[in-house]
Amino acid sequence: MKSNPYLQGSKNGFGISPYMQEMMVYAGHLDTYERCNEVIEKFLSVEVSPSQVYRVTNAVAEFFLTSS
Repeated sequence: MKSNPYLQGSKNGFGISPYMQEMMVYAGHLDTYERCNEVIEKFLSVEVSPSQVYRVTNAVAEFFLTSS
């Protein structure tokens, strides 16, 4: 996934690193929110809740919708 300006070097109000936010958004758009946390745990060995993935993915989507 190509990095985007929203995620570069900023936590964007989340206590989650920009890299982890990027991974959450990537996983969030691949599968349902209920299963994307399994993908993150499998590849990064980090536990996140589906609601965390939803919030981060939604924030990034809103940023792009309002900045266009």
